[in-house]
Amino acid sequence: MSFAMLGVANFLYIFLKAWQQRNVAYLHYGWALATNWFLVVTEVCVMGSIALAVVEGGPRDLLFTVLALGIGGGSGCLSSMYLHSKYIKEKRGA
Repeated sequence: MSFAMLGVANFLYIFLKAWQQRNVAYLHYGWALATNWFLVVTEVCVMGSIALAVVEGGPRDLLFTVLALGIGGGSGCLSSMYLHSKYIKEKRGA
């Protein structure tokens, strides 16, 4: 997987993790169940790519892997927080 694709995959992975946290916090059961399946797919892709970079890559590959993960993850988290608060009605339990 290229570094750009790894960044996109991690964007989606962290986006979904943040989305899932907000689903749990605001008791959105249906959203939480559906989000879980997408989260599993992206997690397998990201973790597999990290494992390959460690086993097959050199220091340069590891550096670019970390950069791709950091940029993709940070922007995914912020995007998820913004979109969830904008489009999903928040509700809290008793």
